[in-house]
Amino acid sequence: EMNWCLCGSLCTTADVLVRDVTLQGLHEGDYLAFNNCGAYSVTEGIHLFLSRTMPLILLRTAENEYTIARQMQESYPINTIQNY
Repeated sequence: EMNWCLCGSLCTTADVLVRDVTLQGLHEGDYLAFNNCGAYSVTEGIHLFLSRTMPLILLRTAENEYTIARQMQESYPINTIQNY
């Protein structure tokens, strides 16, 4: 059991989800699932900022099963000039 500060991937001090939360069995590099966050979470992160990787998106069905709506996706191809 440890206390954690959960932050997003943006380079700003405003990208903090929670400053002090106690979690059991969590290790650096583990994935966290945020239930009931809706589409707002996908648009809020500004994933194209500094070519951050866009996250995996899972959808939970009424039967409590998960389907992949989008794999993790690199955004740098969108932000760079490929052929000029």
